[in-house]
Amino acid sequence: MQYQPVMNAVRWIWRLSGAKTVWTAHRFGKLQREWLRVAGRCRPLSSRLTRMRVVLIPCDPLLLTASRGDEAMLTTLIAACRDMFIDPEFVIVTAGAGADALARRLGAQPCRALEQGLSLDHALKRILALKITHCITLGADVIDGSYDPVFSARLLALTDLLARSGVQSLVNGFSWSQHPSALLAAMFPKMSPKLTFNSRDPISQNRFIDFTGVPAELTADIAFLLKPESLLHEKVRPLATWIAAQRKHRHQVIGFNIHPMLVDLEQRQARLPALIAEFSAAVQEIIESEGVSVVLLEHDFRGVSADFNCLDRIEAHLRARGCGAYVHRASEPMNAAELKAVAGCLDGVATGRMHLAIAALGMGVPVLLFGYKGKMEGLLKHFSLDDRLLLTGADLLDRGRLIAQMRLFIGEVAGIERQIERRLPVITELARKNLSSFEYQREVPKATRSHLASVPSPSPGLRRLVPGRSSLDLS
Repeated sequence: MQYQPVMNAVRWIWRLSGAKTVWTAHRFGKLQREWLRVAGRCRPLSSRLTRMRVVLIPCDPLLLTASRGDEAMLTTLIAACRDMFIDPEFVIVTAGAGADALARRLGAQPCRALEQGLSLDHALKRILALKITHCITLGADVIDGSYDPVFSARLLALTDLLARSGVQSLVNGFSWSQHPSALLAAMFPKMSPKLTFNSRDPISQNRFIDFTGVPAELTADIAFLLKPESLLHEKVRPLATWIAAQRKHRHQVIGFNIHPMLVDLEQRQARLPALIAEFSAAVQEIIESEGVSVVLLEHDFRGVSADFNCLDRIEAHLRARGCGAYVHRASEPMNAAELKAVAGCLDGVATGRMHLAIAALGMGVPVLLFGYKGKMEGLLKHFSLDDRLLLTGADLLDRGRLIAQMRLFIGEVAGIERQIERRLPVITELARKNLSSFEYQREVPKATRSHLASVPSPSPGLRRLVPGRSSLDLS
């Protein structure tokens, strides 16, 4: 008997029989009871610590930066704290040796406080032993329970316990989907009032307040402040040069990205191949009929949900049908800053990854979004952009509609760009509000702020390589 069919059958029974729901509720209840017991014993730190030591609780404590969105948030938060505090030190909560090594590369001390099976009490003690003064939990799309309510509850409970222990704490930059886990509703009324929640878009803010009854500050994703890499960097330059060459032939250059999570997990095995086939055919049609060149952008490298699971097959399809001269893909993975620099060279980006869209928007580049779990609408709302720029997973399975929307997007990039330019200064200021609830702030002269992107739009050396707009020589 083949192993894979058996495992698929087991997964199907696990999800659809109700066994998963029962087991999840049991684990959640056990965690909640433990949280309330530990919370009852928490007392604020007795001594006032003067050295700023910030703990970052990430979205993925096992892989840490395999998602370039997670990397963008972590690196930009570290940069923001360095601009805000005098010589801060950093701790990143991890769950394995690989994440420990990545934390050290980011200049932080790892702390194994989210290891499998570790109690909340022991996790709290491990963090407090490091004399933490501030806590930032990266909310992103993992705190509403739509993926795993037990993991969401663990992040929230640990952050709450730190707040009760006198650590200045916030849950930062989160989306709130249309369908949060109902299990979480009982937690929020019992959480510390000292805990700050920062929502990264207005739709998520309203959904969160309606669901929890707890206030949330409106911000923008901290990754809007990520400083892009130089176009002359060894990984960026080949792509920027290729884009410039395509422009000499008067081709618009569009970045494309899709990934497996655009299809619901229960339907993924059956429907993902069809989605890839329809998307590949649509991109081929756009190349052949619209004079468009394409950059395939990889932004997430997390196993079965990684972008290459889709992009490999799209690239193979396009090259097999004679479109290879109009298709480019980086020869090795890029980090978040490198991807932001590349995004800034493009005429537009069509993506299902929120932080790839944020990278593009932060460089003033129009986006066409492929949504899932209802988390993209708020990003468009921030920029007052038309809902037509958001497609669903079902739209991606309809080749005719997909081609029509791509053509509409390509034809309107100039107008979309003007709207982004109008809103970007406002969004940048909202992104700077993420740490405004923290004390011990100090004013830093603008001239010394080297860690963060200091302007809301690209500098001349980082503008897209549109003829007449850049004098940068990449030859």
